[in-house]
Amino acid sequence: MSRFTFVILLFVFSCFILSCRKKDNTKPFFETFSPSDADTFLIENNIYFNATFHDDLDLSQYRIIIINNFTVGTDSFPAWNTVIVNDLNGKEETVNMEILIPDSISIGPYFFIVKAVDLAGNESAADTTEIIIQ
Repeated sequence: MSRFTFVILLFVFSCFILSCRKKDNTKPFFETFSPSDADTFLIENNIYFNATFHDDLDLSQYRIIIINNFTVGTDSFPAWNTVIVNDLNGKEETVNMEILIPDSISIGPYFFIVKAVDLAGNESAADTTEIIIQ
């Protein structure tokens, strides 16, 4: 077999193997254990976040979005709006983290939104929890 024929066969075989890979159309999902709806947290304390993320192939990251749920603050401080993005690995990962509540934000209701993304870019449905900061 000539070198040229060998290279061609190797190329065709590689294309065949790569085309057999499973296309990932499945969205990741997760279970959030905390915080729960109507949980109350004090300024300068922590929000305890606990969730387990799942995907059929490979997880990539999760996002936490905290935004105010009021039109006018109850005091003269600004609303707290933040986004936290962290990496995930494998098919399943449990996350436990503490999120420090700043001391110079308005008290009141906030949305705590969580999403997950897998390596193929599929995004989970959002889980939205309303929390209270006092």
